Amino acid sequence: MSRRASWPLLLFVVVWSGRAWADDPPDPPSDARPNLEEARRLFHEAVELQENHDVTGALERYARARAIVVSPQLLFNMASCEEALGRYLDASRAYEEARSEAALRGNEDVARAAAFRIDQLSKITPRLVVRLPAQVPDAVLTLDGRPLAPTSEPTLVDLGEHRVVASSDREGSFELAFVAKAGESRVVDVVFPKGAGARVDAPTAPPTPAAPPAPSYLAAGVAAGTSVVLASIASATFVAGRAYKDDYDTLNASPSDANAADRRRLKADGETMYFASTTLGVASALAASAAVFLFVRARAARAPKSALWLAPSYDSGVGAALGGAL
Repeated sequence: MSRRASWPLLLFVVVWSGRAWADDPPDPPSDARPNLEEARRLFHEAVELQENHDVTGALERYARARAIVVSPQLLFNMASCEEALGRYLDASRAYEEARSEAALRGNEDVARAAAFRIDQLSKITPRLVVRLPAQVPDAVLTLDGRPLAPTSEPTLVDLGEHRVVASSDREGSFELAFVAKAGESRVVDVVFPKGAGARVDAPTAPPTPAAPPAPSYLAAGVAAGTSVVLASIASATFVAGRAYKDDYDTLNASPSDANAADRRRLKADGETMYFASTTLGVASALAASAAVFLFVRARAARAPKSALWLAPSYDSGVGAALGGAL
């Protein structure tokens, strides 16, 4: 192979691996290659810890696995750990990284799951607006010790405790500690000790619509039981109606004035039983159809959406771990 022809191959290797060394040997020794078995072991240990609500331990093992190899599932699970710990900003960035990696590898399952979590986090990440009085131009504002620019646009913050500090050589200092909650929007207007500004500390949380009840096998069971009961009663009334008809046919074979009243009674009772039997049979069929529909709906709600599976969520509405191959 000529020197000119070798450059495209070298470029392909560098792009594929995501790394570049100045003097890589053409065939690195086996001990220099990634220990994929170790990465898989760490990944599955982390998934198990995450299922058992040990999110910190799971995140530590995911990080060790990532030092060996990177995969969309691994990045997604690290993001879900950050989310469970209330670090929504880090979680959003990690989910975005997982979505990008999944898109590069054509993993639509993880890409969709990451996109969904990004959208959900955008709705529940706490927001903070801190406004300074215009007559204090030298005021310096910080949030948790980091500089914060006063603006009417909300700043996204993680769950938990935070501290806003505003200081001015002329007006003194202002401090406010608060706990950010999911879905909360908080507006703080700074007021300094010497009277500059007016403080408004008004956290508001958007109304959360009640979640629709999850499909349940119980409803399907009730509908199926109702269908069986109605079918049983329909069968009994049909048998009774048949008995009335047989008695009527016997008397009607030799009609007379003496049995006229009995024949009319038997005919009326038989028709009533047949009508009741038909009505109950239709109701039983409708209940059976409802039972099938509810069973299929409940089963679909619990079925995995792909070859990946979701570990139980560790907080209401918060993330889940993707299991499967690393």
